[in-house]
Amino acid sequence: MSDVDPTPQKPENAPDAAQTESARPDPRPQAQQPAKPEVSAPSEPARPRSRKERRRAKKEAEREKRAQRTIVGNLFHEWVKPLLIALAILLPVRSSIADWYDVPTGSMKPTIIEGDRIWVNKLSYGFRVPFTRIWLARWDTPEPGDIVVCHRPDTNERLVKRVIATGGDTVTIENGIVFINGEPLVYNRLEASAGDAMPIKDRQGRVFSQEVLGEVEHVVMQTPMRATSELRRVASTKVPEGEVWVMGDNRDESQDSRSWGTVPIEAVVGQSGRVAISFDREKFLTPRFNRFFKAME
Repeated sequence: MSDVDPTPQKPENAPDAAQTESARPDPRPQAQQPAKPEVSAPSEPARPRSRKERRRAKKEAEREKRAQRTIVGNLFHEWVKPLLIALAILLPVRSSIADWYDVPTGSMKPTIIEGDRIWVNKLSYGFRVPFTRIWLARWDTPEPGDIVVCHRPDTNERLVKRVIATGGDTVTIENGIVFINGEPLVYNRLEASAGDAMPIKDRQGRVFSQEVLGEVEHVVMQTPMRATSELRRVASTKVPEGEVWVMGDNRDESQDSRSWGTVPIEAVVGQSGRVAISFDREKFLTPRFNRFFKAME
């Protein structure tokens, strides 16, 4: 009989079947245990802010508000708004109180030449509602000899002319001589130097005279070679009340009351008596400093 037992021996450390079964995971789903709610500690009541803290918070809010502005908003507040305020002040002033105008033509030579910018006092005869022709107050009317800015009655074009006669006067022109109520104006012949403000080429073929119009003495220029019957001869015309007869000092090269009639006083913008600034257009707008702030007769 053999000493070897044929029955296999179990290793000493090997787990038994019961232990192996208990080590296997249970395929059945396990029931979830409900989570216990977390209990937070009670918060302390908010402490009221001091005045200094409230002021600091207000400044912070304003700083954030400014930071949130768009580029358009900044542009409006920094540029557009000040410009609108300036225009709201400037435009009514220019409309009712004072302004200056460029003179593009030579109808008033030699008193006013092309390139002059003249100062216009819109309070000379009264005060108007801005941007209208409605008078709020009137204290004077245009007088013969006044240089005025007015609107041509048929086209509303803005012009600079000299008042020759007022309402009730009768104007007649014969051979370039102006008669007021049958009395001729006085003309004193002047040298060519009376047109020194004009270029030499513009003085050639011109005749300069001093016209005495009431208390006003001023220089007029005639061009006999360019005179037309329409400008040199006008039948007697009575100026209606509330209107004025105007003419240019460049008598033979001016379209004025001789061509389109009298001007209502409501169409007179204001009176001018001084050149503000002047630029020579034939010399690349070179300033004519000798005409800056020059008084006009």
